[in-house]
Amino acid sequence: MKKKLTLKNKLGKTGLEVPQIVYGTSYLGNLYLDLSYEKKREMVQGWFDCTEKPVMIDSAGKYGAGLALEMIGRVLTDLKINIPDIIISNKL
Repeated sequence: MKKKLTLKNKLGKTGLEVPQIVYGTSYLGNLYLDLSYEKKREMVQGWFDCTEKPVMIDSAGKYGAGLALEMIGRVLTDLKINIPDIIISNKL
């Protein structure tokens, strides 16, 4: 069994405790490279394989003109990730 990242920090006064690593999602919008859906799904699964929940990710509507946000929704649904198991930070 692989060891998971478990260290958390308090996020301001929100009451949330978040992992010390926040995963970026620009690649889900094909920002630098056009990846297959299967590869994107595999990479997202990796977040949950190596990080104690909740996993925190950061995205933006400009990543692939919204494609990253669409992929986040699709992959999380396909992987049957529960809402409390992920925190999404989104930039305008």
